[in-house]
Amino acid sequence: MARVLIIDDEDFVRDVVRRILESAGHQVLTARDGEEGGRVLRRERIDLLVCDIFMPDKDGLEVIREVRREYPGVRIVAVSGGSFDGKLDVLPVTPEELGADAILCKPFNTDELCAVVDAVLRRPPPGT
Repeated sequence: MARVLIIDDEDFVRDVVRRILESAGHQVLTARDGEEGGRVLRRERIDLLVCDIFMPDKDGLEVIREVRREYPGVRIVAVSGGSFDGKLDVLPVTPEELGADAILCKPFNTDELCAVVDAVLRRPPPGT
């Protein structure tokens, strides 16, 4: 079981991911945006961050950079599916280029989410 923080500005996505990960046995916290996510990270121990890339105000790339700098042991799954202008984003980069441990593209199903989360959690924490 891991403590997971989900940061996504879409209520529906955040709720679905939360329910899936809770049913897989994880303890899940959620945040609507990068600012709220930062507050959660400052007060809670987190093993895994599942973070949307495209969010208003503080985007996921900024959040991921901050987490890597301030909480180097936290594993990160970057989630992306589209940008604010409505274009599909296929993220032609590697997870490492984003600062993440894995990338999950929307739309994804329960099995894909669980497989990525399990794979990332099996790896040693960054910096060890």
